[in-house]
Amino acid sequence: MASASKLRMDRSKPFGTVHGERQPGDLHQNTHFFQDGMPFDAHGLLIYEAIEDPKIKALADRKLKKLPAAKPAAEGDDDGAGDDDSDNDTGGDDTPPASSSPEEVNLESWLRGEASYPWFAITKAVRERHSNNISRQPEMVEFLVRDLKIIPEDQVAADLRKYLKD
Repeated sequence: MASASKLRMDRSKPFGTVHGERQPGDLHQNTHFFQDGMPFDAHGLLIYEAIEDPKIKALADRKLKKLPAAKPAAEGDDDGAGDDDSDNDTGGDDTPPASSSPEEVNLESWLRGEASYPWFAITKAVRERHSNNISRQPEMVEFLVRDLKIIPEDQVAADLRKYLKD
């Protein structure tokens, strides 16, 4: 269940915050956010052990099954010199086809370089969630990082950071 902590909350989608004091031993002691009924810690990582509802656990399992397709990018991301050869705005055809629906696109993970999606899925997700039709990658990164402030600029993946230069 330790691998479950690789699933990251998407701050571009609606989420709830948890406030108040919790006693030691409480199932939700480390829960700071809820999104889609799943508990996340202060860093936005899934707390799989705190899921009680079988339907929510099944949802988490489905999302975790899709995660290994993006896991190599996350593991090679520590120095920013991953095997990303695509500098085009289309996203290339090396993206996992299973994560193409807008509700499954995690824009925060995409910006960090932890996941990759087809370009049409990213634009559709932003259009549906934020009513903004952006077709070019530089404007997309600018909108998500500087306007929506989904993640800090210093956490943007190296291949996308070039679009934040003024």
